[in-house]
Amino acid sequence: MHLLYNGVNPPGATNEYDFSARFPGKKIILSVGRLARQKGFCHLIDAMARLRGQHDDLQLVILGEGKMKRQLKALARKKKVADRVHFQGFVQDVSPYLAGADLFVLPSLYEGMPNAAMEAMAHGKPVVITGVDGASELVPDPGKGRLVPPKNPEAICEAIRTYLENPELRATTGQNAREYVLQHFSARRMTEELHQLILEKHELKNGPDAG
Repeated sequence: MHLLYNGVNPPGATNEYDFSARFPGKKIILSVGRLARQKGFCHLIDAMARLRGQHDDLQLVILGEGKMKRQLKALARKKKVADRVHFQGFVQDVSPYLAGADLFVLPSLYEGMPNAAMEAMAHGKPVVITGVDGASELVPDPGKGRLVPPKNPEAICEAIRTYLENPELRATTGQNAREYVLQHFSARRMTEELHQLILEKHELKNGPDAG
């Protein structure tokens, strides 16, 4: 068995989504994914409720559609954060949103390799993601982002608070994340590794002198 990671291309010139026009003076948390139980958005909404009163300059924007949309909206109302949690729906190109956000959070209960977090890191954004499955390979240490336990709103809240209250840490972590993901998870590296694997399999099957 040979493991090949998904890869991302370095982001090109992107027109940032203008969050300031919609949310003037606010910090933006972005999350992306199907509105399904797997993605753990209920725990992120709970974390937003815990931050209310401490960081009233905070807005959460979720990109994606799914069967739990009505349930999640109801939870936001119940937690009294409906004015701070916004469901943008399906978006074909998330790059402008990633470029314009301040922080990316993915509270999944399980994932393979979280592509959305990988793309956020490539855009130079600090990420807070649950430490499930391949996440620890994407964020190997706190210098590249924050891993939190799944189903733990308090841990999500604390990680978000740390970044919000330390803009220099937020900037440094975002830069480290970008450099790391483009070095270890680039589309070019994935293609080269796939090409090398094909050559090795060809030699094993036909011998080193096969054309």
